[in-house]
Amino acid sequence: MTVRLLARHSLLVGLVASLTSLGGFGCADDKSKSDLDDSGPPKILQVFVLDPANSDDPLQSGYALTYGIHADAWKCGVVDDDCGEDPNTGDALICFNAAAGAATTDPLFGHCVDAASHKTPTATSAQVAGASIRIVSKELYDGKKLEQFACACHGNCPAGGEWSIDPNNCSACGEDDSTTIGEAGRCLDLNNDRIPDLSTLQGGVATITCAGVPSFGTGGVYLTQQGDGYYYPSGNGFPPSATGYLGLGPALVIEPQINLPTSTSCTIAVSDTVTDKDGNPFVPTDGSVEFQTEALAIAGSTPEADDDMAEVTDTVEIDFNASIDPDSVSELSTGVRVAGTSVFLPLAAEDGLVVEGGAIVLTLAAELLPGTDYEIVVDGAVTDEYQQPFGADETITFSTAAM
Repeated sequence: MTVRLLARHSLLVGLVASLTSLGGFGCADDKSKSDLDDSGPPKILQVFVLDPANSDDPLQSGYALTYGIHADAWKCGVVDDDCGEDPNTGDALICFNAAAGAATTDPLFGHCVDAASHKTPTATSAQVAGASIRIVSKELYDGKKLEQFACACHGNCPAGGEWSIDPNNCSACGEDDSTTIGEAGRCLDLNNDRIPDLSTLQGGVATITCAGVPSFGTGGVYLTQQGDGYYYPSGNGFPPSATGYLGLGPALVIEPQINLPTSTSCTIAVSDTVTDKDGNPFVPTDGSVEFQTEALAIAGSTPEADDDMAEVTDTVEIDFNASIDPDSVSELSTGVRVAGTSVFLPLAAEDGLVVEGGAIVLTLAAELLPGTDYEIVVDGAVTDEYQQPFGADETITFSTAAM
């Protein structure tokens, strides 16, 4: 059976997305259904992006609000206080009540917004590997224009034919000796509840534009592809207590299967091919949905920084938060040296320097010496896969264990 699971999209989420979009929860409570405005046209209420800076808040589940105002995000309680400055622009933020259209001291209704535009400040460190953008709507969409469903194929699907836009018709599978009688035309349904088990967004649902990075997509514009997320139709606009913002809906969740560029201002726009069930097309927001991606950074190393009992080895690894451009790394600029010296230790003649995704692996010509202080130097000219620079040189220090 050929079934493709999304790289960062669990079976459970895919199953929930399919079940809810088809009304599969026969006994769902009111909070699992949309009680928002059911009249068109569709409109964005909020946009959240996965932002490591918010990972300490269990409710937000790592998401940061980057468009709109939400009752549980960017709260404040004192006029012109608690909000500080927009981290992206440096402009002063005020505590504001959107319903009243005035500044407020009420923590239940106060939100940090730009003083002039009254808009939410953009998120400033959106995750680039495994990015997730949650677009919350005021009503449900037409799922048939959004989703594809996994077919019940048994190895006989044509290339690219494992998915169908019709949850009741996977005729691409056809009939053959390996197909159960009567299974042609069915979507994958392993538990026989007559509801497709797996779904994915169709391509072209949204575009992501990252300024000044022409190698991202085409000229800096990326058109979402099949598999770049899912439709989450449940919800009433508030995060469930069990899942936090991960359960906020109704929502389109865009999860690009490629990395975003680091240190870049990006925008996302939903296609007007997205409609509600009455055929009303998606209405653009009154401003760009912007967010700033995180900077290229070292996520860890082996040996670890400040390790004073490091293993005596001939291999050193530096891990980043994004894929690295191999052409930006050379053994003359990035390497290992004895602390206090300026010359890098020689690398092995074969595969002494290897770049694999977001990892730089250095294999030395000889093992490190015991009881010695070392430095790993990462050159500031190292870039991500889109040639976005690391910035300044960085040094990681460690000491090997004494024999």
